[in-house]
Amino acid sequence: MEGVLTPVSQVAEAGAGQWVLVGGVLSKVERKITKKGDVMLFVTMEDKSGLIEMLVFPRLYQQSADAWKESAMLCVMAKTSKEEGDNKLFAEKVYPVSAENAVQLARALKQYSHPESHSHPERSPALRDGVEGSNLSHPELVSGSPTKTNTEIHITITGSLGDKRNQLRVLFEQNPGAQQVCFDIHENGAIKQVKTRYYVDWEKIESAVAVLL
Repeated sequence: MEGVLTPVSQVAEAGAGQWVLVGGVLSKVERKITKKGDVMLFVTMEDKSGLIEMLVFPRLYQQSADAWKESAMLCVMAKTSKEEGDNKLFAEKVYPVSAENAVQLARALKQYSHPESHSHPERSPALRDGVEGSNLSHPELVSGSPTKTNTEIHITITGSLGDKRNQLRVLFEQNPGAQQVCFDIHENGAIKQVKTRYYVDWEKIESAVAVLL
């Protein structure tokens, strides 16, 4: 995934409070119990450039507990610390990597390889909910009268959207354009691509989609 991920040795260069997309092998996973009785993790990720510590808070852990195993290979969207000199990362989204899904995952994440330029990680599909599975394959999401084009917008979905599905549909319908909306649905370690019939003006709705997801 060269050109997609930020090497962990370069995370400090992103600055304080910025989004980065990193990937590697978990060399250490330590569970902690919060005062409320929830589980959070302190993990160490290793890539070819070095090691970095990462915190996984209870919300994400509950959504993706099976992903956080020692020796697991993951891509993680995380935020750098707001404290200068503190190189720990705070995980927001996690994407398990396997030999079967590596190419598709790299393609899906490529447009989000510079998260520091984004106002919110949710504008990317994972940069959406934890690893859960999605309901975006429902037929009501594939309607409309698109204009044919070769340009596609891939949105990675790793969690259930619930009522947000209807809000997305309205958003797509109200902002027609030349870019086809495609969903890369992560479920049970595999990626299923769903090409919708919606063609949108992505620049107009990107931020709104990020807020919804």
